[in-house]
Amino acid sequence: MNDGAGSGGPSYWLDLFTPTTWAEFVAAGATVSGFRQHARGTVSRIRPGDLFLCYVTGVSRYVGLLEVVSEPYSDTTTIWAEDTFPVRLRVKPAISLDIEEGVPVVDILPRFSWYASDASQHSWSGHFRRSPKPMTVQDGEMVADALRAAQANPVRRDVAGAKLRRAAFTGGRPPHEPEHATPWVAEAPEPLEPPTPVVEEALPAEAEPLVAPAPLAGDDEGRTLVEVKAHTEIEGLLLELGSAMGLQLWLDRSDRGQLYGGRRLGEIPGVVDTLPVQFSPEMVRRIERIDVLWLRDEAIIAAFEVEATTAVYSGLLRMADLLALSPNLNIPLFIVAPEERRGKVREEISRPTFSRALRKPLARSCRYISFSRLREDAARLGTYVRVVKPEEFVEALSESFDNGA
Repeated sequence: MNDGAGSGGPSYWLDLFTPTTWAEFVAAGATVSGFRQHARGTVSRIRPGDLFLCYVTGVSRYVGLLEVVSEPYSDTTTIWAEDTFPVRLRVKPAISLDIEEGVPVVDILPRFSWYASDASQHSWSGHFRRSPKPMTVQDGEMVADALRAAQANPVRRDVAGAKLRRAAFTGGRPPHEPEHATPWVAEAPEPLEPPTPVVEEALPAEAEPLVAPAPLAGDDEGRTLVEVKAHTEIEGLLLELGSAMGLQLWLDRSDRGQLYGGRRLGEIPGVVDTLPVQFSPEMVRRIERIDVLWLRDEAIIAAFEVEATTAVYSGLLRMADLLALSPNLNIPLFIVAPEERRGKVREEISRPTFSRALRKPLARSCRYISFSRLREDAARLGTYVRVVKPEEFVEALSESFDNGA
């Protein structure tokens, strides 16, 4: 195998994560990759300048490209909650993607050098069972190019909630460098077609938007031609509330074409095309993925992640990414989810990934808002919303799960 050694260029290596260990890696600053003690011999072959291609098991996606910037060393400082991974290397992220925007391995399988002989659904997963593992220059450059394309033109592919939770939180050890004896290692063969998209739950029949749906052109009876979904309805409600309060608004670009109240979400007054904030390019890229932002005087005064059907964990991870990149960030963060998910939000926000790995526990910065409470308070306020102070409104509307609160 030509793994790049002696070729004059960097060697490429597979680096395995679970959703949990990837979140902990990012939360710790994304500067250290670690492996188990028995991998020391393989790790000793890795040199500064080599490149790690990061793959998340269980969801089968590439999410990162890391440059090695140190020789191997030993350290037991806590980064990962479920294992030490004491054989470590310092790394510098060249690409770091959210799992939802990662590169599905099924999309690039035919381009691997080994695919022609190992294309069976029951054999390809064997190439993703151990790390660090050398890759050919051909395969390494192919995956790196796919990651660069995903970074330049993000495509959001939601991960089914049950699958993400199973991948992230089953009781076995996280396979940052898995053992063959561990059930984690035998990643279940997956179909060679992309997974079926998650379908959002329908809006309850009794739920009404803040403002009655505007009639569509040519429709004298004021009927809408689409069924408003829960995620779209809550985003629309947050946008209309912010608009009525005289705020500028940001909406995740991928949702701007969704119909709400007879118009597209991106057409609600106040929605802006660019963020009037001064952060690093990486911070801007992360902030732009938040579902809804309220802005005033070029400052973000509230950030909302709406979790109607996707795993609660994914929204919390995006919030944690912001705090990991900018520990002194002082933006009020909110997870908006159905009342029946309140316990899940509380459980997830208290996990070590979010409570111990970050300099400031996520629960101190991120509060919970239920769909039902948001609908009720919006309906109760009616036109009085125009004189409400936004900060006071969301403070009263939301609930903290910080034990010290």
